[in-house]
Amino acid sequence: MRRDTVRTALVALVMVLSLGTGLAIADGAGASVQENATDDDRVDELEDDLTLEELRRDGRSYSNSPASVRIADERMWWLIHWPADAIGSNPGDPSDDSWRYLASDDTVDRNSVFLRTIHVEESTESVTAYVAYYDVEERDVRRGNRTVTETVATDVVVDEQQLSFSPGWPMLEVDLRNSDDRQHVAMWLEDDEGAIDGARWTFDHESVATTQSAGITSEGDYLTRASLEFLIPIVFGGFGMGVVCKRAIDRAGSGPGFGYGKWIFLLSIGLGAVVVSQFSTLAELLVIAPLAAAAFVVGVFGIIILETYEAHQQRTLFFRPVVRDATSPSGEDAIDSFLGDVEEEIVIDGDAGPPSVIRPGLFPFLARVFGARARLEGYQGLEMAIKLPSSKWDQLVVVDPDADEVIDYEPEGWSFELPSINDRDDALRMGGLALVSVMAISTIGSALSWAWALGMGALALAAFCATPTGGQARIEPAPGHFRAAFMSMMFLADELDDARTIDDARERIIQLQASSEQEKDDVLEKQDATLIEEMFGGEVDRRLTTGSPSTSATSSSATTDDGDQEVPADD
Repeated sequence: MRRDTVRTALVALVMVLSLGTGLAIADGAGASVQENATDDDRVDELEDDLTLEELRRDGRSYSNSPASVRIADERMWWLIHWPADAIGSNPGDPSDDSWRYLASDDTVDRNSVFLRTIHVEESTESVTAYVAYYDVEERDVRRGNRTVTETVATDVVVDEQQLSFSPGWPMLEVDLRNSDDRQHVAMWLEDDEGAIDGARWTFDHESVATTQSAGITSEGDYLTRASLEFLIPIVFGGFGMGVVCKRAIDRAGSGPGFGYGKWIFLLSIGLGAVVVSQFSTLAELLVIAPLAAAAFVVGVFGIIILETYEAHQQRTLFFRPVVRDATSPSGEDAIDSFLGDVEEEIVIDGDAGPPSVIRPGLFPFLARVFGARARLEGYQGLEMAIKLPSSKWDQLVVVDPDADEVIDYEPEGWSFELPSINDRDDALRMGGLALVSVMAISTIGSALSWAWALGMGALALAAFCATPTGGQARIEPAPGHFRAAFMSMMFLADELDDARTIDDARERIIQLQASSEQEKDDVLEKQDATLIEEMFGGEVDRRLTTGSPSTSATSSSATTDDGDQEVPADD
């Protein structure tokens, strides 16, 4: 049910974008074609008489010079333009080196080109520039008894401009009509004696969308459009994005985990690449659908939320000691550990199941949002985890030293397969979606570019066929008593780190147990008595072991004397 809802919303979004694109095109087409129209008889004559062959005729270029250089009337002329993707350029400024020579296969995306020459005479001169716009199509023409197909020029429109230049290196701006669609252009120069032989150029022209009139005449209009197309969508979209991101974090535990720096880098590189390579298409998109700019800002806001907040997660340090054979201070065989393997993982609480392990990544994050998990096998070891409240980690889990690796992890992912068609309703639904998708791609392709249309179609198809797949995570926790033994080992190793022999270690332990000489004697007495008890299997009177040497000797002498009295003397 959730996937059907997502697919329906995706198709609806594509249809809305397509409808908006079509309406914008229909509204703007042809509005600027009449701007530079003129009623001059010369212009009318040219529009009626110019043929495709004449319009395609270009001036002579020279192999050792730029493509737009022409030599005519004992003077050198050349045509230049400033591309629209030259961000920050100042068209017409001679000190701005962002200009390009205009070749016959170039497309001008601004509404002007610049004619340059070198004028060495002191007087001011003027020429007339004629700019003809036309389209090309094929028509069936009947000649005699047969019909032939010819390529002809259609919709020919000619503008003329008077250009005056002073001595020096003048730069003369030639205005072009605003062209929503690509048009072929022919330009030539004439003076009082007629056309200047050789001073001709041909190129294509398609105005970048940002050159269109904004349709506002006052500050009130500006504030209204800014509020409707930018401010209000960002405010309400921001609240909506907050709700969506909160639910995503609750389901996934955290966001993609890239951090602010990586996102800033990726967005800067991606946006820069789009601006440089697809400036005209991007400008047209923003003009046709100005809400796209607001959507981008809301998207950045969502990224900030996802990278800031987290839920139900614990930073867990998994430690596997690497043991090896060693020799104890007494010379007996033992084991020791000088190395250990450590891996840091983020563990989130399981929703009606075992906890899960998550790692940074955009696609694993999206898979978790739609229900996929990398469930942790051996999670019972977390119950014996050592809590680390004052550390950057939340807990420490000791892994069995005999485990092959600290943690075996495979992230969540996606699988792609076309939905199965089981009945007639499924076939009708699939056919309807396919038809709508084809219509949307065709509309977007004709409005923006086929590259964008195919890219959006591929994304829509991937979203339609994608299914989240779960990952896996597995650890072999150390036995329950291993933690106590491990911590005891660490404590004793820390306290006895200066001991060289068993006697040194025994002396150090005694020092830890007693802080005065009397306490030390008591400890020694207790240890000796315990040793005797273990040897003879019974309790020993400690007074015998603690009596002074004189007392023992007196007792022995008394016993001997009494014995002598009882034994009769020999005669």
